[in-house]
Amino acid sequence: MKKLIVTGAALLWLSFAYAQDNAASVLQTGNGNGTDVSQTGKKNSLTATQTGNDNFIGDSDVIYTEDGKFFIPKTGVQEGNRNSTDFSQTGDDNAIYFNQQGNRNTFSATQEGNGNIVNHLFGRSDYTQQGNDNTGSIIQTGDLNRADIEQIGNRNESTIGQTGNDNRVDMWQIGNRNSASYQQTGDGNAADTDQLGHDNNLSVTQTGNDNFAEIDQDGGDKNQAALTQEGDDNYASIDQRYGNNNEGTIGQSGNGNDASLRQWNGNRNTGSLQQTGDDNGMDFWQVGNRNQVEARQTGNENNAAIEQTGNENLADVEQTGNGNAVSGGIEEYEWGTFYTLGQQTGNGNNLSATQSGDNNTLYFDQIGNRNSLTTDQTGNGNFIGRLDYIESEEGGFEQRDAGLQQGNRNSANLTQTGNDNILYFNQIGNDNSLTATQSGNGNEIEVDQEGNRHQATVTQTGNDNEADLEQESGNDHVITVTQTGNGNNANLEQQEGNGDLITVTQTGNGNYAGVDQYEGNDHQVTITQVGNDNLSSIDQESVGDGGNVAVIYQEGNGNNIVFDQVGKANSGIITQTGNENIAYIEQNGDDNQVDVDQTGNGNFVGNLYENVLGSFEDFAYQTGNGNSLTVTQTGDENTLYFDQTGNSNVISVSQTGFGHLTNIQQMGNGNSASVSQGSMP
Repeated sequence: MKKLIVTGAALLWLSFAYAQDNAASVLQTGNGNGTDVSQTGKKNSLTATQTGNDNFIGDSDVIYTEDGKFFIPKTGVQEGNRNSTDFSQTGDDNAIYFNQQGNRNTFSATQEGNGNIVNHLFGRSDYTQQGNDNTGSIIQTGDLNRADIEQIGNRNESTIGQTGNDNRVDMWQIGNRNSASYQQTGDGNAADTDQLGHDNNLSVTQTGNDNFAEIDQDGGDKNQAALTQEGDDNYASIDQRYGNNNEGTIGQSGNGNDASLRQWNGNRNTGSLQQTGDDNGMDFWQVGNRNQVEARQTGNENNAAIEQTGNENLADVEQTGNGNAVSGGIEEYEWGTFYTLGQQTGNGNNLSATQSGDNNTLYFDQIGNRNSLTTDQTGNGNFIGRLDYIESEEGGFEQRDAGLQQGNRNSANLTQTGNDNILYFNQIGNDNSLTATQSGNGNEIEVDQEGNRHQATVTQTGNDNEADLEQESGNDHVITVTQTGNGNNANLEQQEGNGDLITVTQTGNGNYAGVDQYEGNDHQVTITQVGNDNLSSIDQESVGDGGNVAVIYQEGNGNNIVFDQVGKANSGIITQTGNENIAYIEQNGDDNQVDVDQTGNGNFVGNLYENVLGSFEDFAYQTGNGNSLTVTQTGDENTLYFDQTGNSNVISVSQTGFGHLTNIQQMGNGNSASVSQGSMP
């Protein structure tokens, strides 16, 4: 049985070739319309309706000349059994080129407007469905829209809807059970997709003008990608290569946004990127297994660039405000400045970053396994990363770089609330931990931990506080710093040795605490400063076990302690309550003890030296082993000058009142001096 139905108000030409039980129905209204179809097989069906002028349905060849590339119409082909096509064109100069090979393929195309084309890209001039049970649907409304589809395999599905002008869709699906859906509304939008493999699924929705979306899924099974863009001049790209169960979702609302998600060589990768605002940029790269990414940016000119390599990596970034950045740093070129990818390399790494405000920045780099980084920045102009010193021919300079965690099981939990806070961190080794909290404005923290099992905790509340922590060449060091007030400074260093401990608490304004712990094990320093402009400087150095211990308490204003311990098992307790009290003491040896309590104003413990320039006050020394100093000064402007050289010497001084002076010099062994001076009559 053969069927042919042709009707037309003005008909230029029709051409058909067919086999058994095929059906073709063509309705043409207008001038210069053409239909050229060949159906080979059984029970194929073609319906074509053309209203307007110079419309064409068929196929084409491509020829190249000096003047460019040209398409020569030829017969459209349905080859196989039970294929179905349904075409409708309304307007002028519309064209549909098609080619179906296989069985049970279905294709429908509706074009309303002028100059619309289905299939017209890269020399491929035909809509191609090659395989079985493929389905394609195209609806184009407007002018100069075009769509190109090639499905090779079985049970592939594609749906395209374009409303506006100069929109374009290009797509390949090679494999089985792939699905693609496009909806573009506006002018100048473009979508370009390649899917190779099986069970891939994608959806693209673009509303606005001049948006571009590109999805490339190559290999693997059950990959999914969804793109949604609302606004103008947005760009989104998802590139998923190898692996199974990859998912990528990008949603952009606004203008000039840029997002790119690439997942390669892994299984069960997921990614979700959402941007609301203008001129935001984002780029993620995941290589490995079970990686997860979720990023949300709300505002303008925000940027997130992250790279993950390994297994079970996680990244969660949320930015609210303007000009925020989460990345690996920046690179300067002649043609511009670009954010580099942050990096998580290894297994089980975790990043969670939240930024609220304007111009907040996180530069990070994690290398190793099971490292964790959590950051929360609220306010404006905050920075988390690392400070590098760069040498050049013109001299050295400092440059902000990525905060680094290199090793295994390192952890950083960083919180900034306020404006212009800075946090530099660097952790190299295993099982190191950093917790830092900044509340206020202009605070700065720098932490460098190299070794294993170091712990650093810093809390800053107020403005313009500084904390510089360095733990190097050892294991199990612990530093805790709490700063409340303005302009406080803690400079703390632990080098070599194991198990050193520093605790600093500063409450007030302009206080300074400096601690250096070198070599040896189990040194301990505790400094508490309450008031303003107090200074404590502690040095501890020894070899082997038997750490030194220093406990410092300052309450008042302008108090000053400089205390050095060299040797083993030395201990010192120094308390200052009042204003402008001074203690300068050095212990050199083993098992020496110092206990100083100054209450009042202007008291002094140290020694007096003379030279050709006159006399000056400086350090008092305990040199030897087993020496003991106990001092209590209550009142104002009391002074103790002392020096102990030898072993097992003892000094005990109590001064109560005003203006007392004691001078004790001990040289030898087993000496003892006790002085008590009461209040003046």
